Amino acid sequence: MNIFVILTTASISLILVLVGIILLLILRDSIFADVPFVPVRRYAVAKIIELLDMRSGDVLVDMGCGDGRILIDAVKTVSKVRGIGMEKGIIPFFVASFLSRNYPVKIRYEEISRTDISSATHIYCYLSPKLMTQLGPKFLRECQPKTKIVSCDFEIPNWMPVKKIDLDVGKETLSRTLYLYQMQ
Repeated sequence: MNIFVILTTASISLILVLVGIILLLILRDSIFADVPFVPVRRYAVAKIIELLDMRSGDVLVDMGCGDGRILIDAVKTVSKVRGIGMEKGIIPFFVASFLSRNYPVKIRYEEISRTDISSATHIYCYLSPKLMTQLGPKFLRECQPKTKIVSCDFEIPNWMPVKKIDLDVGKETLSRTLYLYQMQ
């Protein structure tokens, strides 16, 4: 048998195995994830960062950071802000890690319920109503006074937002409403 045929067959086999592994990871994330990866729409990013009102030295925690776009834009917009993202989906975790590699952003592969958020001065969430319900007590336990929390589309149940912004997005069904909360 020709060495070229052997190498070609081995290469194709390796590629098929890698594709299979990636598909299994995607399938695992879509079946077992609390929240599927749905990126916040680009038109909302600048408004979110404006609403967070960060200053130099602040720490932004993105709970379920997806591809890291909020963290990356925040550290590009406000100098000396540090970003920390939590992501449980393996594919978004790798994407966020790669895209944020040249910025002061740390992406962690971990459950948001187990994450210590006590160092956060600002928190951003684009999660499900179920997770927002679970996070309310965590925010009360771990957040510092004056910590700002911005949630996209879903309120923290039984909390009163300091501000609610309805984004004028026409027929778009995602990234329509922002809720700002501030810890007392």
